[in-house]
Amino acid sequence: MNVNKLQFNNSYNCENKKSNSQTPKSLSFGVNHDIYITSNPDNNKQNDKSKKRKRNLTISAILGITAATIICGLYFNGKKVQKSLPKTSDIVNDNPIQKFQDALNNPSLSQETIKNNIVALNNLIKEKSLENNTDLFSNIIECMGKHYKQLINLKNVSIENQIENIENYCKFLETYFEEETSNERKEFEKNIKKLNIDLINKKISESGKDIDSDTKILEETLKNEKNDIICKKHTIIKLLEKYKDNGNNIDKILETINNNTDNTKVEELKNQYQNEFKKRLNNYNDISDINNNAYNIIEAIQYYMNNNIYPKDNDNILQKTIVGDIEDKDSCQIFDSTYNGLLYGLGVCRHRALLVMDLINNSENQNIKAIACDNSGPAWNYLRFKKNDGTFDYYKFDIHSDEITKLIIIKNNPSPSTSKESFHIIGDPSNINDKQNLEEIFQKIFDN
Repeated sequence: MNVNKLQFNNSYNCENKKSNSQTPKSLSFGVNHDIYITSNPDNNKQNDKSKKRKRNLTISAILGITAATIICGLYFNGKKVQKSLPKTSDIVNDNPIQKFQDALNNPSLSQETIKNNIVALNNLIKEKSLENNTDLFSNIIECMGKHYKQLINLKNVSIENQIENIENYCKFLETYFEEETSNERKEFEKNIKKLNIDLINKKISESGKDIDSDTKILEETLKNEKNDIICKKHTIIKLLEKYKDNGNNIDKILETINNNTDNTKVEELKNQYQNEFKKRLNNYNDISDINNNAYNIIEAIQYYMNNNIYPKDNDNILQKTIVGDIEDKDSCQIFDSTYNGLLYGLGVCRHRALLVMDLINNSENQNIKAIACDNSGPAWNYLRFKKNDGTFDYYKFDIHSDEITKLIIIKNNPSPSTSKESFHIIGDPSNINDKQNLEEIFQKIFDN
């Protein structure tokens, strides 16, 4: 409060004006025992001069004391108020963010100082006094942006802090600039993904050979929705590589994957691939069209599988770690049967063969059928294409080695002339013998 600007109105009327109201018989001044009464009898026209003089002196004295008291009170109150107010120079400032702008000239600002400056600038934006001050608002936003730039370019900052700083900067850009900075935000989001992988590598490296710590890292990675599939796949491969010579630890890793994989998302992905495969088959209108383009269809499956569904992992690490003794463990059986590896783009030849079989047989096209086979080694597919005369052409498709072979079926010969291996249909271990008859197997499964 600025006491110099206060106005005080005198409530006493010093002029001798007549009032419309009835003249009072007495008027009191003061409180308690200090009460002075002036007599004003209606029927007495003459007053004693000495009494009147005395009365006027008394009234003047009382009024003087009262005025002095008010003036002194205002003076000391003013002193008190002035002491509690900021200096005028602090109130009137052409650039209230000057100190934050000056701070940017210091290249050695600490991370904590920069963060505090950003918080202070953000608080300024929230002040109501800035609602109509667009110039100051713009200057604050610009100053905050420069602070963020300085923050994310700091050296010797932990990976965790780097991720946090970039995430906060992206939120700042999205809040105040929206689409104008969408490309810049995308680049920073890529950096965050890389940093997340660096952070996971750091944690796995520091954990030593502690499988409990590593499975906890894996669980946190799989549960974190901010981590993309590439990050999750990288973590799985990293741990499989780390424990590739320990079947029990591989078992724990697969169990962790099974327990933290959303089966709903796996099914959604399978349905997506199924619908895309149906669209591809719909390009071929009739039996002869499908049969004449058998190679093209198989090659399209092969290309799509290797580039979109199961990209080749690092040195086939999954192939090296979940075969042998680990195949008989429950964790591996669940990983296989639920297609959990499909969500992370990880699958051995068995997974690829099973998925090829499912995509073809669930396409609702009766002119092409498939089975998945193995012989306790690499898995593959046999495919049957129907011809116009009701007979069939057979193909062996080894997606692991990317080999496609058209088989020649000789009548009264129990096996294709180009196939000499023993095999069984995956999922039915009892169905295995030498030189099985493909025609009979397909008829038994699909034509009965």
